[in-house]
Amino acid sequence: MRPEHLKQRLKNGVYRSIGEMATTAGVDAIPERTLRVLMYHKINDVEGNSVTVPVSLFDEQMAQLGELGYRPVSLDDVIAHYAEGARLPDRAVLITFDDGTVAQISAADTVLTGLFDGGWPGAPHRVLRNSTFRRWDEAGRPAAGSRPGEGEVVARHRDAEIRRYAADEPRRQTTGDLEAMCLYAGQGVGLVTAIEPAAEVVSRIAAELAEPR
Repeated sequence: MRPEHLKQRLKNGVYRSIGEMATTAGVDAIPERTLRVLMYHKINDVEGNSVTVPVSLFDEQMAQLGELGYRPVSLDDVIAHYAEGARLPDRAVLITFDDGTVAQISAADTVLTGLFDGGWPGAPHRVLRNSTFRRWDEAGRPAAGSRPGEGEVVARHRDAEIRRYAADEPRRQTTGDLEAMCLYAGQGVGLVTAIEPAAEVVSRIAAELAEPR
């Protein structure tokens, strides 16, 4: 058996064991399933790969989990549940990524949402999942007018106040809680596959332009 095949079998065994524990060995003795585990391989918009999930579909699946009442938990939460007896929230789900890449980390950290609609309603944007998004998500994604911290001033740009859920992004002269603002991360973020020095990129472009056509 080839080493990579053996590695995959071992990993599959671990995943299966986790799933069986989640369904039958909850420390709180509740017979219902206490944890569901989802595993993704690659999240990007590269075509022709059977194990790749498009970014837009990943967004839809994450949104559906929220609509169905599932609550994402971290690996630390899961370890504390099984090792220390800490209680998981109802409908807990652990989202995992096999062999992580830059592209899927970017996709997992961003979301296409219309949440930041102050000054730009009805126009979904791809943004980072920051503290404002997480508070809204944890509150059950309430509608505008009932969102956590709605109306709070989180930052200022010169003399202008910037309220939570505004579509304004941080700029050079913006002060305050910049992390809580709308942090745009365009669709191209999901296509990033490498981080290269600018000099190497410029040299490669120059070389391509110099090639005879």
